[in-house]
Amino acid sequence: MDFKPLPAVYLHSCPNCGGAIKAERLAAGLPCDFCLPRAKGVWGTS
Repeated sequence: MDFKPLPAVYLHSCPNCGGAIKAERLAAGLPCDFCLPRAKGVWGTS
């Protein structure tokens, strides 16, 4: 069984700043996009 996080945004849940964070980043143990922006070609981006 594969774990697939729900497409949700949790408010006040970023471990760094306490801001909004997407469920997929929270499940991966990453901070929000503001604290750690996604780099092109990294972590499922193109």
